[in-house]
Amino acid sequence: MRCNLNQLTSSRLALLVALSASTVALAQTPITTIRVYPPPATISALSRPVFATSPPGDTTRFFVVDQRTSTSTQGRIQILDLTTNTLMATPFLLTSGQSTGNEEGLLGLAFHPDFFAAPGNVNRGAFFIYITQGGNNHVIRYTTTGQDPNANTADAASAQTVIDFNHPTNTNHNGGWIAFGPDRQLYIDTGDGGSGCDPPGNAQNINSYLGKMHRLNVDVDQNPGSATIWGYTASVGNPFIGVAGLDEIWLYGLRNPWRSSFDRLTGDIYIGDVGQDAWEEVDFVPAGASGINFGWDVREGKHCSTDSGCPSTCSTAGFTDPIWDYDQRLGVNRQAVTGGYVYRGAKIPDLQGTYFFGDYTSGEIWSFKYTGVPLTAGDVTLRSSELAPGPGLSIGLVVSFAEDQNGEEYIIDQNGNEIFKIVVNCTGAAISYNSHPATQTKCVGDTVNFSVTTTGTRGAVSYDWQRNGSSIGAPSLSTLTLNNVQLTDAGSYTVVIKDQCNLAGITSNPGVLTVNDDPAISDQPDSQTVCAGSNVSFTVAAGGGDLSYDWQLGGSSLGAPNSPTLNLSNVQAGDIGAYTVVITNNCGNATSDPANLNVVAFPPQGDISGDCILQSSDRTLFVNVLLGIDTDAGHVSRSDLNSSGAVNGDDVQLFVALPVP
Repeated sequence: MRCNLNQLTSSRLALLVALSASTVALAQTPITTIRVYPPPATISALSRPVFATSPPGDTTRFFVVDQRTSTSTQGRIQILDLTTNTLMATPFLLTSGQSTGNEEGLLGLAFHPDFFAAPGNVNRGAFFIYITQGGNNHVIRYTTTGQDPNANTADAASAQTVIDFNHPTNTNHNGGWIAFGPDRQLYIDTGDGGSGCDPPGNAQNINSYLGKMHRLNVDVDQNPGSATIWGYTASVGNPFIGVAGLDEIWLYGLRNPWRSSFDRLTGDIYIGDVGQDAWEEVDFVPAGASGINFGWDVREGKHCSTDSGCPSTCSTAGFTDPIWDYDQRLGVNRQAVTGGYVYRGAKIPDLQGTYFFGDYTSGEIWSFKYTGVPLTAGDVTLRSSELAPGPGLSIGLVVSFAEDQNGEEYIIDQNGNEIFKIVVNCTGAAISYNSHPATQTKCVGDTVNFSVTTTGTRGAVSYDWQRNGSSIGAPSLSTLTLNNVQLTDAGSYTVVIKDQCNLAGITSNPGVLTVNDDPAISDQPDSQTVCAGSNVSFTVAAGGGDLSYDWQLGGSSLGAPNSPTLNLSNVQAGDIGAYTVVITNNCGNATSDPANLNVVAFPPQGDISGDCILQSSDRTLFVNVLLGIDTDAGHVSRSDLNSSGAVNGDDVQLFVALPVP
């Protein structure tokens, strides 16, 4: 079926708006570029680089496409080691016999989704190139040496042609982008065949391969008997299968698409389509939409192609306008748009959903976020000055953008054969804490939150929460939540915050967590019997943090001082009773066992010590008095049980009769 951009569904619009809104609240991170290749003080070994990409999941290698080497009929793919930012000594692939026009040569590269599949998978180590040879354009399949996906060289003898595009007469407008979509199909851009105003009318001719985006299924060789041809099928769902038009076509009406891309999150396609003499355009294809006609050579951008002198009628019927176009004539040396990528990296979160594109000759770079709502000039940001790489470096000829497997974005500059990476601008960066983790006292089973606020972070931020100086492996968030805390969770909590400019990290002030359980009594108060008028102390020992003590008699508070010791002076019969203490902390309370107080009005006969209690120690004191060892006046007086004035045998008889334990 055919469709146009007006068929962008309400659910699709909702998704785009939601993705955009998810980053609106974030402050704009300042960005710049750094040169990742060549390294400082070295000369580039690239030659007219036009593209770079990586196999699925490969985060250490960037395969850079050189349009041609110093030998003009030779193209080259080299591997940039992203861990060292150096090129491997041996090229991955050398091609030969290619056409030598300014827009011809080795132009595109795509790795099969099964590139890293297990041995035995026919597409293990498979990749595809787009090249101009013999005046025509070709897509050719190769495999790596030994079909080993980790090999750093290709098997040149494995070349098999997938499809040829007859491109007569002119050397320009070859397209050249190829890529696998999220549907595992191979997408291929072709230009309109060159010259001006598309004299043969290729772009609007659905029986011509030129001026199109094609979609092929290359998973299984449909021509297994040939060593030089890899047969394909037109992908299921292509709009012209079973009707007039070429089965391979996915969309049409393109002039010279120079660098298309998939949004790796949504599956949408963005196309930079080079204009003629007036308008450069960026086209948008919603994920899964097919049969769109972008209007060339009747339309150029959102305008009549007569702006560039094309002898066309000016119709809009059946055509889909680009989401953005810009006037070549208003800039300095603007001539050719270079399509880019939607940023989906992790290092600069507020750039999520931002599409970057540029102009090859002027070196200008712009960006916007497309939400399905028509773009205005205020939605498109000129980034050229912001992305200038710094003293001694410049970005001149923006021939391509690239993205690595982490979604980070790069710019390929053909002027100096250089590769730049879009990064956070760290000039003047400094993290400041507005608030630190708060010191807290909590109870066993409680939920605890520590949080911090900061200013000055740039790009992606990580939070490493630590207890007593050791990481606890908590989620990387500005708030740490501890559920059902236990006594073992007590300690000093800090967080180390890192961003793209402070990789060593900045540590917060500590917040001390004290965890208490209900009070635990370790030593109960003791029962006592004393004489009237005595002084009495009850003491309890307990743990559980900051404790309060409520001493009670018979269950009623005494209003005594808040202390683990209760002191009673000059006790009388009215003080007799069961004494308890209720101990309370922030988590609960505990009540001691009762300690009974007995007050005796007069010391009983035989109470030699005078403590109003007959006990075994009184027997010892009595014997000592008899022997003359103890001469304490009180002990002697209380040992004279018959009040005869002397302690003698009569007193012994009386003492023996007493119920002394």
